Amino acid sequence: ERKAQASHAEADSLRAELERSSLARFQAERQKEFAETYLDNLMKGNEELKRVYDAEKAASNEAIAQAVEAKKQTRAKEAALKNEQQARTEEKAQRDLADARADSITVEQQRTDEANRRLQASKLAQNSLSVRGAPQPRALMALHALRTMERAGGDVHKDELVRALQGSLEELERASPPGVDRLGAGPRALRMQGSELWALGNDGKLLGIEQGAWSKRVVADASQHAGTSGGRAFLGSGVLLLADLEHAITVCSTKDGAVIASAQKTTHTEDITAMATFSGGSALVSGDRDGNLVVWAVDGTTLRMVQQHKASGTVRTLVHEPRTDRIVAVHGTEKLSILSKDGSLSTIALSDAMRAHCIAPGTPGEVYIGTHSGTVVALDVADRSTRTLFAGNGQRVEVLTAATDGRVALVDAVRALSVVFPGGGPSPLHLPLTGIPNVLLFGPGDVLYLGSEDRTVRRVLTTTKGMAQWICTLVGRELTATEWDQYIGEGTPESACDK
Repeated sequence: ERKAQASHAEADSLRAELERSSLARFQAERQKEFAETYLDNLMKGNEELKRVYDAEKAASNEAIAQAVEAKKQTRAKEAALKNEQQARTEEKAQRDLADARADSITVEQQRTDEANRRLQASKLAQNSLSVRGAPQPRALMALHALRTMERAGGDVHKDELVRALQGSLEELERASPPGVDRLGAGPRALRMQGSELWALGNDGKLLGIEQGAWSKRVVADASQHAGTSGGRAFLGSGVLLLADLEHAITVCSTKDGAVIASAQKTTHTEDITAMATFSGGSALVSGDRDGNLVVWAVDGTTLRMVQQHKASGTVRTLVHEPRTDRIVAVHGTEKLSILSKDGSLSTIALSDAMRAHCIAPGTPGEVYIGTHSGTVVALDVADRSTRTLFAGNGQRVEVLTAATDGRVALVDAVRALSVVFPGGGPSPLHLPLTGIPNVLLFGPGDVLYLGSEDRTVRRVLTTTKGMAQWICTLVGRELTATEWDQYIGEGTPESACDK
């Protein structure tokens, strides 16, 4: 098409030039006729002049003929050069087109190969789940599925990969699951204290758990202030907060369980369901099943009531936000209460579809709220603005926690654990659980601790990378050639662990 357009343009140019040449030739011929007529009249009767004219005319015609021939040759060379340049341009365009088509075919082939490898990884992960009685080969199968997915550029947190790796770890650690059991009560609060994990149950005993060795010790025993049964215990800033069935409140030290302050008679008429301290532990808030919120000040060895408020529903959880030194209360409705140390209270309302169910400290200045619709919302306590962290799957968020780097872990009503990573991180990791834990806490690295009502604290890993590293540590070998043929069945044996 480009060649045809160029030819048409050239033809139009040649026609215009030919027309100009015809007019010039016509004019020259008329002038020549006039000159020859005039010259003939002059030469009549003068033979010498006629002879000189004929000689000059012959020489002039010869010179003109040579000039015309030279012009023809120049134009022929220019035309040949132009045609050669055009041919080279067209040849380059054809090569570029062929290269582009080849690149497109190569890219498409690469995409197809990657899709096939991702499918192969998913199948290998699913096949590993059916292996029985061979925990090490099963784990290495799951590991090779992950490596295949990594090479294919796929989602390394794909559900079947997570289930395969976690199931393999459970088989490898079945004889000695990572964590502790037979605690005095189901943990209601977890906290990292240096290298030790603290766990507090409603029995009022604060336990210290050594990670890895999974030994435990009593850090502080305030069980006498929680009552024989039905009492509640909460972990504040350097203190234990205890409430008994008579609604008495006792504040004890986390060092040795010694009483700091107490209020034997309170205005609570229903079970105290939540407590939290302000910075420094000099003031606290308590909430009950009837929606009462009470701000207390530590006045010597007694608790002095500063202010009481009535909330819109049962006080489910209280969380302290350190930067603003505010305590945020969740009531199971779209309204949140924000309390100050001086006893003042303000409220903020989420949308009707986002009834708050649980809450946890977030990044500095924020708290994270789990809703009935499954969404996790970040609330900036200072300016009252909100942003969505996790859209969820429509199932109510039962419990959640957050790490200082922005990771969020939550368990929903269908016992699914989800770990959400901040922007630019991997896709969320989903892991089915056998129950809903009371409390979650991020530990070092990829570790997440789950404290449950069955009086256990368990450790899970929150990335497939972390799971793979631990599998390599536990197994300590690769598949043999025979095992490769039996469990993988294609390709050549290769290493799955980083040496």
